[in-house]
Amino acid sequence: ITTAQMLAGLDREMIRNFEQENDRLMEILGITGVEVMNANTTLFMTKVNGSLSTATRAEGEEVPLSQYSIEKIPVGTFTPDFFRKATTAEAVLKSGFESAVGKTDDKMVTHIRAKRVKEFFDFLALGTGDSFASTLQAILAQPDAAIDAALEDNGDEAERIFHFVNTFDIADYLATANITTQTAYGMRYIETFLGVNDIFVTNKVPKGTVYATPGNNIHLFGCDFAELAKAGLDYTTSANGLLGVAHDPAYRCASGETHAASGMMLFPEVKDYIIVGSMTKLDDMSLDQLKAYAARHSIDITGKTTKADILAVIKAA
Repeated sequence: ITTAQMLAGLDREMIRNFEQENDRLMEILGITGVEVMNANTTLFMTKVNGSLSTATRAEGEEVPLSQYSIEKIPVGTFTPDFFRKATTAEAVLKSGFESAVGKTDDKMVTHIRAKRVKEFFDFLALGTGDSFASTLQAILAQPDAAIDAALEDNGDEAERIFHFVNTFDIADYLATANITTQTAYGMRYIETFLGVNDIFVTNKVPKGTVYATPGNNIHLFGCDFAELAKAGLDYTTSANGLLGVAHDPAYRCASGETHAASGMMLFPEVKDYIIVGSMTKLDDMSLDQLKAYAARHSIDITGKTTKADILAVIKAA
């Protein structure tokens, strides 16, 4: 076995480990393809503004004009990431070449994946909708209604809505519940839980918070590794072009180097279709949160203006 063949094998093994998790995530989210994006392309979230005019008109007069617009809000740029790791000659002599390089390669892929997941949740945190509830079951279910309302207003629809919840918020339930969890891109995936479908459990979501968005609002971007190959950067790449890997010796440092290029980005496009839910106890809610809670639950708070009065009415109901 030649050195080149050994290094190529490590390239393929690193790619295989990445693809197993990535393919499972794409399958769950219903993503069938990767959209190729140029580096430093500005990313925009879209928001639909406007409302239906219901102004009265006399017979023969001009019909009132309803105006709508699509606002594009810049939220960052698509930026591929490049990483390099060195495995020293001493580490190779201690543990063996395949073990020393392969185990640290696995950890490198884990960290690259975690970075991309964090970027995705940073985008989700920009969602325009909100929802408040005092129980986990309610905060998992209520965003669905808010998303359905937003979709209906814009004439859209979604087959599946995905929920992302903090590990600690759901830990007590998972400890005793008779449910099956799967691993998907570093997160636990639960198909059905507390009457709600499609839940991801991760510590990337702040405690007491739930993010929800339709699957067809999530886009998967990647870069064109073929262009890099023209420049001599000939990576071994995943089938969908989301990760490139190359191994080579670095005699100057008596090390073997692992190079990784990550062009992957998960991006939720429409802000109106992202609901940020807050699992807040009634006593801890602000005045505005209490009013919103009363409205969602059809609790009449007419004539009540203070937090204490509204809280008393809600508790009585």
